[in-house]
Amino acid sequence: MAPQEKHIVFHLGPRKTGTTTIQAMLEQNEEILAPDIAVFPRHRLTYRWRLRASHFKDGRTTPRDPSVRRAATRVARRIASLSARTVIISDENLAGSAVARPQGETMMDWIRGTIELIEDVFAGFRLSYVLYYRDEDRWFRSCYNQDVKNKACPLTYDDWRGRYPAEIGLEAAARELAARFDGRVTVVRMEDEARAGRLGTAVLEVAGVERETLQRIVFPAPQNESLGPSLLEFVRQLNGLPMKQSHRQRIVDLARAHSDQFDGRRT
Repeated sequence: MAPQEKHIVFHLGPRKTGTTTIQAMLEQNEEILAPDIAVFPRHRLTYRWRLRASHFKDGRTTPRDPSVRRAATRVARRIASLSARTVIISDENLAGSAVARPQGETMMDWIRGTIELIEDVFAGFRLSYVLYYRDEDRWFRSCYNQDVKNKACPLTYDDWRGRYPAEIGLEAAARELAARFDGRVTVVRMEDEARAGRLGTAVLEVAGVERETLQRIVFPAPQNESLGPSLLEFVRQLNGLPMKQSHRQRIVDLARAHSDQFDGRRT
């Protein structure tokens, strides 16, 4: 199949906009979408690429770095060999895993640079992008929650928040990208799909999934939800104690398994 006949849909997040739930949806419905649509959620196809992108936060790499380009080129070659007419890649970490560099680039800058890289490396394919956004204050708090839960952050929210710009401009930056790339960037308010319990619908629609197939799609319950306030504070204080990471993680996993003892609900 000639590259121009193949449609690649990149769902680039950003993080904490329902990405884990969307990726779970793609995994659960892979057989329904096959053979015309191939899905690659999270790092199934993009492990090396996302690994290089993880260094955006410390300035060791940028979307223009040769090592990032090489990783993206490997993905392009793999996709070219597939028989599926449409390919969905859902990996928010292709644009890094941090909110921003202190006093430097933000996640939306990295998303912009990543799209520019894709446009170059995947030239010849038909390309589309899907970006979600949400209420920015809630987004910041969810990112903080994730950093405490998964990155052993010991900071209070105010101290953590003070490291980053006053605003990232999720919606404005995404809409600027939509205008710049001839409307090939679809911008979606996360809350609209989440309220209907159908996170990821826009990704499927951009990929050309027909209405009859959409009706057969199973949408999972929300994944990777934030910790409740009491459990969050417990984990934050735990993060400040001198212990091995493996021991810390075992305690966190145990606490999450009994989260109803902290906040009266499971996460």
